[in-house]
Amino acid sequence: MKTKKSQININLTRAIAEAIGFNPNVYPHFDDNNLNSIDILECTDPLDKENRFFCTIGLSDIPVKILNEEQDFGVEIFIVAKKNNEFASRLLSSCSFFIGKDNWEARPGTVFNDLITLYDKNLEMKHIYFTEAFLWQDKLEQISSKIKEKNVLFLLAVPISESELSYKNKNGDEEFEKLLFLNNDIDLFDFNRKSVI
Repeated sequence: MKTKKSQININLTRAIAEAIGFNPNVYPHFDDNNLNSIDILECTDPLDKENRFFCTIGLSDIPVKILNEEQDFGVEIFIVAKKNNEFASRLLSSCSFFIGKDNWEARPGTVFNDLITLYDKNLEMKHIYFTEAFLWQDKLEQISSKIKEKNVLFLLAVPISESELSYKNKNGDEEFEKLLFLNNDIDLFDFNRKSVI
């Protein structure tokens, strides 16, 4: 899995950067064997310079598989973090490699178990939950409509705790998202936040 430096992905990078932040920077992340790579876009939050936005670039070149059936779309994934977070972009690249190399499913409601513990075992947040990238939904829909060459689904990776995962599994995605985003308005940028349960 190597992301392409195609004109489509260059255009995608520019469009995302212009839509969500400033001071864009794109750099490759490699897997442990240096055989596979994914480009990650980093931008500064225009509303708070202490926050950073990260997005995969080129992951959408790989069609998503759901129940082992190839779909007609690919995904790009966002994660947000505080400026002093040392592993958010590497965590995002790990998500990408599991999707691109190991065919893990990535769609709203999916959880990648224990992924955060690869980087910090002491955090209460342990898992990654995927939802639609609602922070920039209107802007991203406009980008998707302009990129005619491929279908892109934008996802947001949200760190969650063990007890939050149990709540999701018991009550379903809709109630889980109400709990996180409506009832508790969690700070998505804070990997050190306390579990809401």
